[in-house]
Amino acid sequence: MLSKLAIRNVKRSFKDYAIYHLNIPYQDGEIFKYLHQHNLVLEFQYLENSIYLKVEMHPKEINKYSKYLLKN
Repeated sequence: MLSKLAIRNVKRSFKDYAIYHLNIPYQDGEIFKYLHQHNLVLEFQYLENSIYLKVEMHPKEINKYSKYLLKN
């Protein structure tokens, strides 16, 4: 079981993270793999030509993937 200090540190570490919606073409599958391994993927769906992702990540990191970002 996590101590209160550990829980507080985890919350502090992820406080700046945000949820983003991305659409990754299948030909860019390595990006999907990377995002899945290094971020919290909340949801994904295989579409006809791409993969939809709902992912929680730090805002500084989203700049690398801005061309895949879905506008709300």
